Amino acid sequence: MMTFVVVSTFLFALAAISIYALVEASRLSLPVSLGLAVLTLLLPFTAWASLFGTPMFRRLSSFKRGGGGGAGGIGDLMRHPLVPFGLQVLQGIASVVMATLWSQGFMGSGQAVDCNMQSTWKRLWMAHDGRSIETIQNAFGCCGFNSVRDMAWPSPGGNVGFCRELTHREMSCAVPWRGTLRRLSGFEFGVALGCVAIQFFYLARTLLRIFQSARETMSRRSSRHNTAALEQGSDASLVPRTTGSGHNNNNNNNNNSYRTMGHTYEARDADPEVLDDDAEEDVHRDTTRLLRDNNTN
Repeated sequence: MMTFVVVSTFLFALAAISIYALVEASRLSLPVSLGLAVLTLLLPFTAWASLFGTPMFRRLSSFKRGGGGGAGGIGDLMRHPLVPFGLQVLQGIASVVMATLWSQGFMGSGQAVDCNMQSTWKRLWMAHDGRSIETIQNAFGCCGFNSVRDMAWPSPGGNVGFCRELTHREMSCAVPWRGTLRRLSGFEFGVALGCVAIQFFYLARTLLRIFQSARETMSRRSSRHNTAALEQGSDASLVPRTTGSGHNNNNNNNNNSYRTMGHTYEARDADPEVLDDDAEEDVHRDTTRLLRDNNTN
């Protein structure tokens, strides 16, 4: 239960971070892939589903099947022992791929990132998307891209210096905008990496459980084999009595009697503990008689 609470809290915290990064990237028109951001947001939820949702679904499916409902189809598939393991492997691979893609946003070459950002700003400028440009400028207290006169907004009548004159800002937006891109890419990278860590933790735990189960199975088999060998060795002390006479053979077949140290015990009395005690008494009695006979002679 504690593991469930801790892991669930961690995954939903990762989801919250991813939501924040997605909202900020959209608000500041950052040159990031919207599809990649959405897939990264889904990672914590799919990780939770593969870790906890699949076992819950399997238990529910088994309950319905036991109640006569009959699962069939996907229900039978989800009950296969390799399904949760396979889902975790696929989840881990997807997390690794997304972590690699996000790493390019804050560890990639500066020239490639600058070129991508400049293309995005130019696209906004050519589309006369003044609202998006002003949102960026107001967020960082800047004007223009590379300088306060470089594609700044507003620029009525082609006056690209109007933003500076209006706001008295002396800083361009390229540096802080780039820094935000790297920061949010780092957040998304951390989300993907956190999902990778959770998946590999559970994969390692699953493999450890499989190993322990196999070792316990081998230990139980070895214990049963040793017990069977001991029982066979104990049964060997009871020797069937055979004689040359047919009459005695018939009696043996009917009575299933056993003989130890010259004394016969019926099968109905063949309790191992009783036989051991009787055998000790018979050995003592026979030894005493033999010594007495020898002394008499």
